[in-house]
Amino acid sequence: ETPLDANLKARWDLKRRAQTVQLAVQFVRVSTGAKIVRLEDCGLRGSTHDKEDLIEQEVIRLVKKFGFGSGKDARYTSEVSLARNSFEDGFAKKIIEAAYWERCKHPDKEAMPRLLLNLSGNKIKAPRRIVAELREGQCAGGSISVATKKDSPEVQEKAAIVVDFGDQEERAPSPPH
Repeated sequence: ETPLDANLKARWDLKRRAQTVQLAVQFVRVSTGAKIVRLEDCGLRGSTHDKEDLIEQEVIRLVKKFGFGSGKDARYTSEVSLARNSFEDGFAKKIIEAAYWERCKHPDKEAMPRLLLNLSGNKIKAPRRIVAELREGQCAGGSISVATKKDSPEVQEKAAIVVDFGDQEERAPSPPH
């Protein structure tokens, strides 16, 4: 619900919020040194992979290859923290899929770029189910090499994507102002 106070409307304007995320993601993608990105407690939301949702599209772009390099010169983030936002199961699964399939294109299969993805404090109800489905190939393209921070160090070492689901929040909607 949009507040009546005109000074507060910008926080609820999705296009304006998307522009902020777009600028941040664009900065990361053209920066030569960005490897770790933290968009924590930003009020970001995602429940599915809605191609019309600009914020969801930017979050997906964030975990993919960036910069102008290709092949072995391609660059990837090594750590992305989206902790304490409002991502749900379906979108969390899409983020992991996007990160993995983009990294699979890397020519050096023995040294494929890895990602530590922090999704703690979101609204993900079934993290174990998500990981099981991805490992079993219940997604586009086949099985995905994914581990959680709760898995053994050996399992984590073999995975291309390691996800920290941490504790998930059951947040009540904000009361109307």
